[in-house]
Amino acid sequence: MEQKEKIDLQAWFAGWEWETSLPRPAATEAAAQARRHAASLSFDRERMSAADDVEKMLLATTCGVLAERFGCVRTFLHDQVPAPLPSGSDWRTMLRRTIFLGWTKALVGDFDGTIEDSIASLRAAQGEYERSYLDAAPEPRAAAWELIALYHLMAALAQLVAGKPLEEVDASLDRSLISCLRADHYDLHGLICRLWAACKIARRDVSPSR
Repeated sequence: MEQKEKIDLQAWFAGWEWETSLPRPAATEAAAQARRHAASLSFDRERMSAADDVEKMLLATTCGVLAERFGCVRTFLHDQVPAPLPSGSDWRTMLRRTIFLGWTKALVGDFDGTIEDSIASLRAAQGEYERSYLDAAPEPRAAAWELIALYHLMAALAQLVAGKPLEEVDASLDRSLISCLRADHYDLHGLICRLWAACKIARRDVSPSR
């Protein structure tokens, strides 16, 4: 049964990811219930393995928001203590950690000012760290496209926090997905698809704790 649930969940998410980029009529209540159920199962699984891994934290957060379990997501995030950034971390690691942590906050409406400060710090550090990272990358082209995908993801986060039109947020997320494909980075592509879907739910209704 557990294996069947996992397969069904993967199939459901595959369909959801495809639909995030297509114009669709409003989902039926049955479809919304199916989405909440599948995402809830995934949230319960992912949060158990998140520990201090920021990528797993973001994945669990997106699943919880898709399940519309906002209170549970806030409790989950409150209990997380991300590990400090290791000394000597490369530019990619710095970007992913800061951007992913920012999105976990944004998806539950936690706009406390630290997101903007973190983004400003990244932009100030880009010139110092980006070139050395790309020079050392074994596949510079793919590495560059991944960085571009992360920059667009950071732009979408900054636009969301600043209250920019939602069309601007969507456009940045779309560019991030395209860059992931050019980098052949399908894991990041899948994560951003889930994030974009969760973002649509969050902007519609970041509810009180439930």
